Amino acid sequence: MLKRDPEGKFLESPDSLYRKTIGLRVSKSIYPKLEELAQKTGKSMAEIARDAVHEYIQRLEEEKKATKKTNKN
Repeated sequence: MLKRDPEGKFLESPDSLYRKTIGLRVSKSIYPKLEELAQKTGKSMAEIARDAVHEYIQRLEEEKKATKKTNKN
């Protein structure tokens, strides 16, 4: 069930999708692979791209944290 604030309005999850969109062009060699992956997984190509961006940003954040720990020692 979705949570509401004291006024009864629905609270947004931090994982809610942002209203703005971005375009993404991929190479001709990658497109068929992305299309095949989408068919195999049952996800859209946009979902796969969104997941890839999310994982990439998480990896960068983890590397940044690891670098900070290394520099403190």
